[in-house]
Amino acid sequence: MAKTDLIIYVVDDQRLFLDGMVELVSAFEGVALAKGFSSAKDVLTAMREKQPDVVLLDYKMPIMDGAECSERIIFRFPNVKIVIVTFDDHESTHRDLLQKGVHSILLKDSTPKEVQEAIKSVLANDFYNNAVTNRVMRKKIVENPDAGNSKSLTAREKEILRLICKELSAREIASQLNLTEKTVHNHRARMIEKLEVRNIVGLVKFAFEHQIT
Repeated sequence: MAKTDLIIYVVDDQRLFLDGMVELVSAFEGVALAKGFSSAKDVLTAMREKQPDVVLLDYKMPIMDGAECSERIIFRFPNVKIVIVTFDDHESTHRDLLQKGVHSILLKDSTPKEVQEAIKSVLANDFYNNAVTNRVMRKKIVENPDAGNSKSLTAREKEILRLICKELSAREIASQLNLTEKTVHNHRARMIEKLEVRNIVGLVKFAFEHQIT
């Protein structure tokens, strides 16, 4: 069942965009609190007292940018989902952010519907795969078609990983494979440990790089 008391933080140094995003997100179903912050320092300070479910984080900000702020959030508050929101459309930037462990990336010209879908997806599946993330992951295959191997994964793990890449939740995967939800969670945890990745985003990147999808 989807949460109905979501807390969403929005971080952007441009007041007009910040206020508009907070107003937008406040209207989404299930959101109990949407709060805006004009700097990375401010949101990190606030998170010491109350952690959100999701942070919509601007990439280019003075003093501390979204990349550094993401690293600090991941280290201090690993359960918080991070969606970077940016005008920067460079693949190198997106690749670096995904390697740091953010859960998705949205461009600032995204539609309100995509923002809502991204929030729902990172909460349900730990990542949101859109045109931005898909481009980075598929380019990785072209650049390194023989990188590593997937032999360390069992047939069942590969099967679950393919369904993760289709953005199925643990409950949906469990139902489709006739497993318990706990078993799916255990498989995901073992794959994260075995492949030495940070989170589900790392698993999805691995799947694309090794053409498991």
